[in-house]
Amino acid sequence: MDNINMNRITPEYVRHLAQPEQGLIATAYSDALVPIFLYVVPLLIVGFVLMLTLKEHPLATSVDHGGHPGDNA
Repeated sequence: MDNINMNRITPEYVRHLAQPEQGLIATAYSDALVPIFLYVVPLLIVGFVLMLTLKEHPLATSVDHGGHPGDNA
């Protein structure tokens, strides 16, 4: 498994490897993904808490086509 181009590691490629190499690749992916989730979950929690503090503004029920104040018609 020496000198493998990382762009060649597809599910089809891994399926044809021997079991020990498949385990190594699966472990590497798992070890790489866990820290990503550990960083993203706190960000999601902070975003959710910030979202709860937003004030709700009702949508407009009519459209004013009069233009902007100060526009000369």
